[in-house]
Amino acid sequence: MLRRVFRASASREGRNEQRKLRAGVANALAVTLIVAGVVGPYVNPMLAASLTPAVRLVMLAAGVLVHLFAARLVRDMEDRT
Repeated sequence: MLRRVFRASASREGRNEQRKLRAGVANALAVTLIVAGVVGPYVNPMLAASLTPAVRLVMLAAGVLVHLFAARLVRDMEDRT
């Protein structure tokens, strides 16, 4: 059932659009992780105790890695011939 829902498109344009959509979702997750890690304790001081500097650093690193993954998805798009 999932194979039918998440099947690859037959056309190059369709595959490129699917890659852009996946990259957009991954980039939104990256931005969320980075903003929550950097700005989170200032926006919600109640969470400052649970967001230790180590946790904030892990969130920042994870956000950067997810962003690089999203950039990789877009870089591998098929060129027009």
